[in-house]
Order: sequence, then structure tokens, then C-alpha cells
Amino acid sequence: MILRITGPERVVEIAERGEYHITRGSKVIMLCGNDSSPQILAVGHTSISRDHLIITVDDTVTLTDKDSKFGSFIDDERFEKIILKEGKYALRLGRVNFQLYYER
Repeated sequence: MILRITGPERVVEIAERGEYHITRGSKVIMLCGNDSSPQILAVGHTSISRDHLIITVDDTVTLTDKDSKFGSFIDDERFEKIILKEGKYALRLGRVNFQLYYER
């Protein structure tokens, strides 16, 4: 299983089961989880909430919006919770665009 997140600044791959969070620090958007060091996805964006999205990886990949102010969107459709199927997706968090690729 692989989940690849391509952000404005960097590409991050998730290959382990667990719970991951996309969060905002001081204008830095990070992916945190599984006791690893945070990985920076983007810099200089403020439209993402401090605790914006949870990515749960087990037998499936589930994205859960954490009641963010500017929302979470897959292929331009707002969601609160979504289970991904294999494939490519356009993910928008607030006003920041990402690409997702999921393969089992």
C-alpha cells in the first residue's frame, strides 16, 4: 500500500498503517503521525486550520475533515469523511492544492 501526497513544496509517501494529521504551524503545513518527525508539505499558507485533516491508513485510506473553517475537497467536492479507492485525486485543503495517489 502506498499513499503519495504531492504538495506545493514537497512529495510525501505514506506506506505504514496508522493515523496521520495535516496541520498548520506558523504558516507551515505539516504531515504528522506514527511518531515520526513532521514533514513539511507547504510554506506560507494560512487557509489550512491548525488541525485540518486526519488520514487513517489501515485496510482502507479514510480522510476526515476536522471541522475546518475553509473545508476539505476531493475533486472539487467538499467532504467531511471519505474512503478512498485506488487512483489519483485532486485534494484541496482551504485554498491549498495537493495531488493524492493511492495504490493498494
